[in-house]
Amino acid sequence: MWVLLTRRVRLWLLVSIGGPVLAWVLSRAGQALEARNGPSRLTRLLQTTSNRLRKKKAAETETLNQR
Repeated sequence: MWVLLTRRVRLWLLVSIGGPVLAWVLSRAGQALEARNGPSRLTRLLQTTSNRLRKKKAAETETLNQR
């Protein structure tokens, strides 16, 4: 089934599903590490990256809604 999809559709699926999942995983990992060891560079990096992914996805969704 995966082979039958065009390259662009596969890429769109990976980005549209993988992006939010990656943001969620990074956020949860940052929260767990911060709860265990307190704030650190790593926890801030994980949470910042998660927030940026979420903002990027929100901006893309807003752009699509304006069309």
